[in-house]
Amino acid sequence: MNALRTLFLALFLTSIGFFVGYGYQARGAKSDASKTPAPTPQAPQIKGLHASPDGKLIAFTGVYARSERGGVWILNPATGVANGRPSPAGWQDYVTQWRADGHSILLEREKIPRPAAEAKAGIYLAPVERQTTRAGELSPIGAELPRGEKIVTGILAPGGELVLKTKREPKSLFLVRGGVARAIDQTAFNYGQNRPVREGKKLVLYAVRDVPNTADVALYRIEEGRAQQISPAWNDVSWSYVAPSGKQILVARIDENEVDWNWTLYQIAPSGIKTVKSATVPADVISVYWSQDEKRVLGAAGEKLWSIDVPSLKVRQIGQKSDWNADDASWIDNQSVAVAQNGEVWRVEVPSGRAVRLWRFPDEFWN
Repeated sequence: MNALRTLFLALFLTSIGFFVGYGYQARGAKSDASKTPAPTPQAPQIKGLHASPDGKLIAFTGVYARSERGGVWILNPATGVANGRPSPAGWQDYVTQWRADGHSILLEREKIPRPAAEAKAGIYLAPVERQTTRAGELSPIGAELPRGEKIVTGILAPGGELVLKTKREPKSLFLVRGGVARAIDQTAFNYGQNRPVREGKKLVLYAVRDVPNTADVALYRIEEGRAQQISPAWNDVSWSYVAPSGKQILVARIDENEVDWNWTLYQIAPSGIKTVKSATVPADVISVYWSQDEKRVLGAAGEKLWSIDVPSLKVRQIGQKSDWNADDASWIDNQSVAVAQNGEVWRVEVPSGRAVRLWRFPDEFWN
């Protein structure tokens, strides 16, 4: 694995040297406009792709003008109509989540890469005009945090409460209710993932984070500011992914073949976890997404699209296309997914792989 990565790095550095050398020599050569090829347009990047809870709209962030401009788009997959709301110059409004009612989206505003307009980073909420497929004016949400704390990300709990994760170390989780932020957990270095769920009337968070005074991580159940470790300590975790219900978690490690993944599925209960199944999963599965019914996981961002059955962890390629290299993806419903690739959004049926292009960025966004 390390040798393969070294080979790819060497080839990449060699290619850079070639193009730098070519550009240097071209300065002294006679220009011939007829032989100069037109530059290849740069595709806008699509990220933060999220289907609404009813699957009737898709929200996403678009970054274009060589990563100097951004905006928020709402797409109707049934009609192929999409409308964008531009972000301030030099900023992006990254779509992170739909509210449960499907009438607004949560966004994170951040710089890309040099802010040219006056704006403020943070967590925002935007109404969605469903009939006209447009995002409305963004409104900041959140609360005052202790001095020196900066927000990294936010997530809406099933009851509408906002959970904030902070940037500095030690990192903290804050629960916002009525505009007041209350610290509910803290970790020395980092949170792998945190998932707020409802257990009856209780708001509970399941978070993968550091085990105090060790280099290990574990799954914690956090309720009313009390954290209980409910899994063994893990020292070899590459990533983990708690299901939306909070009843399952996937933990990925490097497989013994040193190329692929080894996934382990666990059932989660308030008192602990139970191992269900382990299996080898192709290395091409880079980004993962739980289906709404939690019976499948979509694997994307590699050359192919994959469907992994739960709980068997049986792996199937979705269709035969082997050059997806998706920017982002999202389940539309339990039988189809939205895939963003090269400035376009596609609908792909699962498991057949039948693909239909829903929308493409207009020409003026390509540069």
